[in-house]
Amino acid sequence: MGVLNYFSFNEVSSLEYNLVIESKRILNAPEPDLQSYQIPGRDGNLYISNNRWNGVQVSYDTFLRVHNQDDIQAYLASVKNWLLAQPGEYLRLEDTYDLEHYRLGAYVTGLDVENNWRWYTRQTIQFECLPYRYLRTGDISTTSSQPITVYNPTGFNALPEITLYFGARLNDSFTIEIQDEDGEAYYQQTLTGVPASLAYLTLVINSQTQEMRDMYGNLVPTADIDLFPYLKPGTSVVNVTGKNATNTFAITPHWREL
Repeated sequence: MGVLNYFSFNEVSSLEYNLVIESKRILNAPEPDLQSYQIPGRDGNLYISNNRWNGVQVSYDTFLRVHNQDDIQAYLASVKNWLLAQPGEYLRLEDTYDLEHYRLGAYVTGLDVENNWRWYTRQTIQFECLPYRYLRTGDISTTSSQPITVYNPTGFNALPEITLYFGARLNDSFTIEIQDEDGEAYYQQTLTGVPASLAYLTLVINSQTQEMRDMYGNLVPTADIDLFPYLKPGTSVVNVTGKNATNTFAITPHWREL
């Protein structure tokens, strides 16, 4: 038997439920979100971009085989519990066809099962995904007490996570600055409202979700920033000031492309 292709959702492999991919639809590109206008006297339509992309569908035609016919119900129940555990929540989705990227996909449908055989079933499993594919190399974090240099290998802005590690002395405001390779600052924002209760703890600034949480995953409602950080294509130098010299910060860039 050759290599079995499978997908992983929320870091759980479909092989754990005897699900194998027979065929897939994973290469579709998202549609740009455009406003269309007709101007009298001008041929064709005028399109104005809303600076966003619509989502994309990813689906897998799967095959489930069991050794005992009586086990089919149990396996299908486990599959349903797995896929529908967090309906509508975007979770990590990856497969054996693309070993460099993953997507963020949400399961928002039911499950139609074709059960015309004694030992196996067929079913199509479909996810609603955010438009971008994320490079696995973009999930590698860099930690330092000095400015951090990163290189965005894609043609799209990345939305990173920046983690601030606090010591005993805690300022209530911090400045985040990002420069390009020529030393020009293209991003500079002041983070305010950091509570003293975060001493010796961390604050995670998540540009993807536009949220700030502590190390336990709790939202920090007092923390405020006007514009969340982003990383342009090419080289960027990230620095955080307003902390004492013993503190550090980390950046996880989350490189992305269509």
